[in-house]
Amino acid sequence: MQNVPFTAVFAFSDFLAWEVWDCLRQQDVRLPEDCSLIGFDHIQSRLPLPFKLTSVSSYKGRMSITAVDLLVRRIQDESISGVQQMVIDTKPAEGATVSKNLKG
Repeated sequence: MQNVPFTAVFAFSDFLAWEVWDCLRQQDVRLPEDCSLIGFDHIQSRLPLPFKLTSVSSYKGRMSITAVDLLVRRIQDESISGVQQMVIDTKPAEGATVSKNLKG
């Protein structure tokens, strides 16, 4: 890690962000002083954890309903095929793992 300079990590999920946090902690990298860390899915809203991870909330309920609706439409109408792109809004969930230097 010392040979690769970086100031932030954006993890695919909050679980991966916690793994990153553990690896950084073992290397004596401090959050957010030395490195910012952001997760994605904001599952901390449902779990008590020792620190507040900055994350992106992905509206899991809306995502699930949209996926089921698309599946039902495909079952009912076999002419629907190919890749379907759906856009689900997200919003930042501010925690304590982003450097004040990076905040807008």
